[in-house]
Amino acid sequence: MITIKEFCERTGMKSKTVYKRLEKNRNGALKGHIFKEKGKPYMLDDEAQDFLKTAAVRLNDFYAVLDEVRKECEETVDKNCELEDSLSCLESENAELSEKLSEALKELETCKSELEKSNSEITEKDKIIVDLRAELESERSIFKTVLDDKSGIISERDSTISELETELKSNEKKGIRLPFRNK
Repeated sequence: MITIKEFCERTGMKSKTVYKRLEKNRNGALKGHIFKEKGKPYMLDDEAQDFLKTAAVRLNDFYAVLDEVRKECEETVDKNCELEDSLSCLESENAELSEKLSEALKELETCKSELEKSNSEITEKDKIIVDLRAELESERSIFKTVLDDKSGIISERDSTISELETELKSNEKKGIRLPFRNK
């Protein structure tokens, strides 16, 4: 058996902590293992010492876990700060890209409008071309008809000339001279 003071010196526990545990567990796990005589300090048997040591170990484990959790929390806070900075940068980049996208969309709308206008003009010019082709075909047809008629007339004239020349030669052989001929 040892005193609480001796127990604290051996284990490194604080006496305040030991007294709190004694009070808390006096009628429970430590019942019959703590002794006190008048005017003398409390005495702890081996089982009480083991119980308090186990509690100390559990408390130390708790503090170790608590320290780990604190470190994890601090790391999480640091990571959160880094993520907030990254998010802020990304939001800024997003705003810039959104502005550029908006400008590009406006430019695209302008180009689309100009393209539609050009397409409309091309459609109108295509109609004009179709009309001009039709007119040209009509004029070609007329020209061909006129040319064919002219060729017929020329052919007819040539035939008439040939007949007249033949008749003239025949008349000259016969001795008939025409009054308008200069020879």
